[in-house]
Amino acid sequence: MRVLRSDEFLSGHTDTAFLDRLDPTELSKPLTVDHTIYALAATIAGQDQRRRAAVALRSIPSGWRNAPSQLNVQEWESATGTIRVADRFGRDGLLAEIDGSPIPAVVHSASPAAVDLSAEGIRRKYGVHAVGRNVWVTSPMGQSALIRRSRFPAPAVTDTPGSLLSPMPGKVIEIVAGEGDNVARGAIVVVIEAMKMEHSIRVPVDGIVSSIPVTVGEQVQADQILAVVDAESPSP
Repeated sequence: MRVLRSDEFLSGHTDTAFLDRLDPTELSKPLTVDHTIYALAATIAGQDQRRRAAVALRSIPSGWRNAPSQLNVQEWESATGTIRVADRFGRDGLLAEIDGSPIPAVVHSASPAAVDLSAEGIRRKYGVHAVGRNVWVTSPMGQSALIRRSRFPAPAVTDTPGSLLSPMPGKVIEIVAGEGDNVARGAIVVVIEAMKMEHSIRVPVDGIVSSIPVTVGEQVQADQILAVVDAESPSP
């Protein structure tokens, strides 16, 4: 393709040294790869693989709903950044969005290793090879290396170390300790009321109360920080 597009070839000024004059490194570079379409192909291949491994309703398209409310979402890391693919198979075929923009697409056939896909009016066959979260997609236009982001990532720990959290929604009815107080393991720091029952929030270790970010009468949510206690270092 690069030879056919070269100025020399287009002008007809070619000879037996034509390829010698061209840089083989430039000639061998892949043509422009649209990583977003490759991500769509990888998403479809992954869905087909999951359906084949299903133990029930294997013939139903991935994400099928009689009354759909939203698209399935899969995010990928590529050489150009994060790509967000959203799609759903319905009665009229594939409905797809890439990075929030609708894209006309038709799936002619799909398997875990190959996808025959028309996107934006161009039909191509994409080879797909997956190893764990790493997926390589190839087509006549070149190759794209993608990393599948987990759809259900493990929650990150963001609470301040030593945080005492509310076990449920409720109301703060008493603050027993104050900031700067030394507290022993098992001591009550805050009391909340929930469902007409009182719940005492106790410290799990000896320490010093460094913060109490709530007040008496305040309504709190589950897992909200009620107090922070810095554990005392053991004596040498």
